[in-house]
Amino acid sequence: MTLDISLPDGSGIEVLKHIHKHGWNVFVVVLTGNLYEALQAKCQQLGAAAVLDKLNGLAPAVEALLAGRLGSSEKPLEKYFPL
Repeated sequence: MTLDISLPDGSGIEVLKHIHKHGWNVFVVVLTGNLYEALQAKCQQLGAAAVLDKLNGLAPAVEALLAGRLGSSEKPLEKYFPL
């Protein structure tokens, strides 16, 4: 799942909290135009596989999604996108 932090009807952080609260096994790549260390830490705490700065292009997001789709369940992107 790709998830933007800024949503028209709420916050992507709230979506991550909901996923985490229910223990759903969802591969989430977070996109944001305002990337900062505290946001990365919060997303990691809530189980995001990667947090990407959408202002630097979406190629890393596509690679992240493809890596997740290929089936590794243990945060396969940490080697590409350290949180």
